[in-house]
Amino acid sequence: MISMPTLKINDQEVTVEQGTTVLKAAAETGVEIPTFCYHPGLSAPANCRMCLVEIDGGRGPQLMPACYTQAGEGMDVKTDSPTTKDAQKSVLEFILLNHPVDCPICDQAGECTLQDHYFDYSAQPSRLRHTKVHKPKVKVLGPNIVLDAERCILCTRCVRFCDEVTETHELRVTQRGDHSEITTFPGLDLDNKYSLCTADICPVGALTSRGFRFKARVWNNKRTKSVCDQCARNCSTFVDTLRNDVKRVSPRTNEEVNSWWACDEGRTAFKKYQEGRYLKGVISHEGTTNELAPSDSYHRLGSQLSQTVEAHGGEAVGILIHPSWSNEDIFVAAQFAMEAGFSLYVGGRATDGYEDNILIRGDKNANRYGMNLILEAMGVKHGGVDSLAAAIEAGTIRTLLILDGEHALPESVITSIGQVEKVIALAAWQTPILDAAHVIAPTRLVYERGGTFVNFEGHIQRFHKTQMHDVNILSPWHALSTIARAGGWDMQYDRISDVFAGMAEMVPRFAGLAYQELPDDGVTTVQAASTGAV
Repeated sequence: MISMPTLKINDQEVTVEQGTTVLKAAAETGVEIPTFCYHPGLSAPANCRMCLVEIDGGRGPQLMPACYTQAGEGMDVKTDSPTTKDAQKSVLEFILLNHPVDCPICDQAGECTLQDHYFDYSAQPSRLRHTKVHKPKVKVLGPNIVLDAERCILCTRCVRFCDEVTETHELRVTQRGDHSEITTFPGLDLDNKYSLCTADICPVGALTSRGFRFKARVWNNKRTKSVCDQCARNCSTFVDTLRNDVKRVSPRTNEEVNSWWACDEGRTAFKKYQEGRYLKGVISHEGTTNELAPSDSYHRLGSQLSQTVEAHGGEAVGILIHPSWSNEDIFVAAQFAMEAGFSLYVGGRATDGYEDNILIRGDKNANRYGMNLILEAMGVKHGGVDSLAAAIEAGTIRTLLILDGEHALPESVITSIGQVEKVIALAAWQTPILDAAHVIAPTRLVYERGGTFVNFEGHIQRFHKTQMHDVNILSPWHALSTIARAGGWDMQYDRISDVFAGMAEMVPRFAGLAYQELPDDGVTTVQAASTGAV
């Protein structure tokens, strides 16, 4: 049996697992030890020396790096002794020796580890009376990252990230002594698919995002917990907004889903929604386009569906659903289709896109797993886009309701959709497939609403509304409920918590869960299973 060492940290005994570092042991007792180079997702080189603490392992007290030193039986650790405090001040003075101290114009101000540690562990003026060493100030390393080498403290987090996580090896340390600096290898750019993570883990303002640089002060931003909807991984994220505009999306630590990372594509996806937004309903007739109030457009869709059913029956209506919509949206759409007798078809984004062994999934749909759980539990028959095209060619579909416009469809299917007598849509932003629509009703973007996703491993997470919106523009589930009522069907959902409760009653895998009580990191409700395309 492996022994578990017991040690003292500031006279407080703690027993830890064999192999636990002093840094982690201290954290278990609520003692914070300052660090720069240490990151839980990377190796520990102990090169910044900020975590030096006084440790007596039986041979007298010595200063040792807490991030690297393993806890041992009988150790006596002092994180608040005069020796430790002097070491922390000395390390900070050395790090700040050639630092420009340009906090007022630095993007990292407000979330800078160096700034925080200076106030907490040093707060002493510089004694340097000589000219500081100057280095490159605005050095573009790649499409997303810019370097200010004077601010760099050579913690090497970025280098280790590219070596150990992405294994793309773009970065290195060159020169020696106080002329050392981070740069790219000759002929290489920092352009891997996770390059923005280097700005996240940089403890100072050396590496910054070119997209966020000088856009906002972090203390003015509103930060909201959310979930990325750009692939089946569902990375946990923070969304930062200022004056109701999304300024930045960054990873939120979730060891069950994405650890500490997020891909560049997912975190910059918000930019594509900034143009072509539907803020009004649109009605097209014989080459002319007119706008409708959102409420009128919902009633127009409900009326069109009702007319088609009265003339041709429910089977004459097809609904093209999107597996990136939330569980609540898909549940209401499926319930609507069942009650009215509509035919349900599954579209969505590509299922065979780029994939790696870090985070990115080939299925670019956020909620295919959740959709399959819901449709299976409800017993809803559904087909794919080929089935939709066949039904259109056979003349079965007289009215097609497209939910969301971001569908990756073959040209043959798009051509078939153009032959439908009435094409109506519920969408948030303009896409080419919606050119065929006769009536379009607006709905909210993912950033403007709340809901839940289930990722490819069966982990359900809740995302929150990050932006305000026109109160007349409804979330997809609410819009569908309003459309159904306008057409004469009984759909009485007005709160998302009620939708989730109804879903939990019908879908066994969601049984016992409550919308308002879902933890921030989500919960795994199902075992991993195939989530192949329908």
